[in-house]
Amino acid sequence: MPTTEIVSIGAQNGPFTVRKSVFAQRCDSSLKSDRGLFQPTLDRLIGTIIHLGDYSDTPDDPCWFCGHCIEYREGDDDANHIGYTHDAERELTEILVSMREQSPTNHVLFLTDFQFGPEIPEIVNLDHIDQLVQLSRARSIRYNTLYSIGGDIETSLYWDYYDRDTGLQTAA
Repeated sequence: MPTTEIVSIGAQNGPFTVRKSVFAQRCDSSLKSDRGLFQPTLDRLIGTIIHLGDYSDTPDDPCWFCGHCIEYREGDDDANHIGYTHDAERELTEILVSMREQSPTNHVLFLTDFQFGPEIPEIVNLDHIDQLVQLSRARSIRYNTLYSIGGDIETSLYWDYYDRDTGLQTAA
């Protein structure tokens, strides 16, 4: 099942968001992903994280999943690109804005991880949250991708741990 997580880079407290109707939220002040795909990157950062899930997930579940609000491209066999339902997209935008406001560098990360997704992870830099919303509407958010939105951190920070050609972890 797919996971969705949002990180507020540099935030020291929280995260603080209001209860949502589509997404259950599990908040943590340590950057520990439910899946390990981007954990080496998170280990080098400071901030807070929200794990998004379904309300059927319990706080004791080791992973939370967001399959309940995902939409795929119609007539497309590409199951590696998704979008979110209208209500989920609205809530994602609200959470992203809140997390960006809590970041002293106005920098958020949006992570997708799916065990049956693309083998090679990607990191994509976006300037604005609206760009992620447009990807969602086009059903073009890629699984196993970390979307870096806004902020001051250089892309090279993320690629220190990944071989760009193979997607495999490399030594720090």
